[in-house]
Amino acid sequence: MINIKKSEKLLNINDITQLEKRIKLKLPKDYCEFLLEYNGGDPESNIINFKGNSISINYFLGLDADSIYDLEKTYFQVKNRIPKYCIPICAVEGGNLLILNYIKGLIYFWDHEEESNRLNHLTIIANNFQNLLDIIQPFDIESVNLDNCEVFDVWVDPEFLKEVSNQNK
Repeated sequence: MINIKKSEKLLNINDITQLEKRIKLKLPKDYCEFLLEYNGGDPESNIINFKGNSISINYFLGLDADSIYDLEKTYFQVKNRIPKYCIPICAVEGGNLLILNYIKGLIYFWDHEEESNRLNHLTIIANNFQNLLDIIQPFDIESVNLDNCEVFDVWVDPEFLKEVSNQNK
């Protein structure tokens, strides 16, 4: 299991039941168990490789109305843009989502920039939620290919540099 920094707000089974009533669907058992244990969260490892590409998970969605990563708010924002029987479960880089088909259990990468192209905006990432957790990997700096690219200059926010320097002491 990957390390996930849990949400500060813990859930109980009643929270999940109430969510299912509000969004009018039944979530898979393994996903409900994840919500009960973590309520979303920030994954330490966050890379998923598929079909020669990789994506980075920003955050697992949870139930926290004050958060930009609120599952219910995100669902209602995109429910008419994602396939029927699907619910968003992760925010990924570039404003995209991982969505869960709660009937089949499949996890898809949803590319919002390709959503008008019904054939190319969804890619199957995992067969179920547990499989998704199993395929997440840590970021490997050695995998970054800078062939034919040169970095001449980098700007680092001085406040960020102080923070990082203090953490390494």
